[in-house]
Amino acid sequence: MKMGLLRTEDQTAAALAAVSLVFQPHRTAFIESPYHVSENLLKAMPAELRERSAAAILRARAFAPLDHGAYAASPSEHGIHVAVAHEGAMRISASLLRRGMSMTVFEPALDSYTFGLRTQGTLAVGGPGRIESASYGTGLGVMYRERPGTRVTTSAGHAGISFELPYPRMIALLEGLTERPAHAELQFAPCFSLAREPGASISRAVRYIEQELAIRQSLLSAGQSGTTMQDFLIRALLAAVPHSYAALLEREPKLATPFNVGRAEAFMHAHLHESIDIADIAAAAGCGIRSLQVSFQKYRGCPPMAALRSLRLEKAREMLRQTDGMTPTQAAAICGFTNPGRFAAYYLKMFGERPSETMKAARRRR
Repeated sequence: MKMGLLRTEDQTAAALAAVSLVFQPHRTAFIESPYHVSENLLKAMPAELRERSAAAILRARAFAPLDHGAYAASPSEHGIHVAVAHEGAMRISASLLRRGMSMTVFEPALDSYTFGLRTQGTLAVGGPGRIESASYGTGLGVMYRERPGTRVTTSAGHAGISFELPYPRMIALLEGLTERPAHAELQFAPCFSLAREPGASISRAVRYIEQELAIRQSLLSAGQSGTTMQDFLIRALLAAVPHSYAALLEREPKLATPFNVGRAEAFMHAHLHESIDIADIAAAAGCGIRSLQVSFQKYRGCPPMAALRSLRLEKAREMLRQTDGMTPTQAAAICGFTNPGRFAAYYLKMFGERPSETMKAARRRR
């Protein structure tokens, strides 16, 4: 990733890594001016997302120095060190600023919720969806959803890390946990403590993700983990942070997964490449079709055949990423999809990218 020259005389690699382990040489860059943040962050995006959304991303936000007079007098003092990584549809950004900066949202390009924390300095969030503009220092996690008019400002000497989480995926996981559709908007408390449980669990989860990103050979750092870490963090936030659906998650604990669901899933894994139907799955699970449907809806939040489709899509994604010469059509056929167009539509909905884009990204990595 090249966004400008990394000025090692300003911050050594070791000093940046002390701020966050996301600051690794291969993903760290120096942006010379706040006015150039949008186009430089665009360069750090996966090629397929950049090509689809470039125009929308460039007009979505405006970055500027907080003190325009100080910037005019000494623009070189307003540079920003930044590191960007992607896992699933989640974007992870670490930043270190000398001077204060503002971000104003005009037209969100991506429907996402941002979770952020800092190791030094403060961050303020104001605008639609906020009771008032408030400033948050270290020891607090901050949650906000970008809407037109949202304004986020960072103080001088700010250092922190943020996670942009896809809102549709948050809703899908919420509905699976509550076992009912989410008709109203999911709204999180604007901030929560990272110093005491359950917020301290989120702080530990962030440290783990940072540690994995620091290892070039790890599945997470290499982009081979699918949505594992993304979904892990979303579930943790749903459990730890007060939000509009929290009461539904505080109901009585769910029962352990029944035996018929476990047997059905084992049968699915063993026959992903074969043409099987719900009658075959129910027979392997040792129960009737209706009983299996009820159990899957209760314990997995979806019908049995939808669960099978998800497993097949995950297998196809793994093949496209790891098998030289594998094409989307071949992966679809091997994983039991007879209609390539429908396979591509399901794939895009589940992973946020087309099968061909996964294949091209894998070829570039190899």
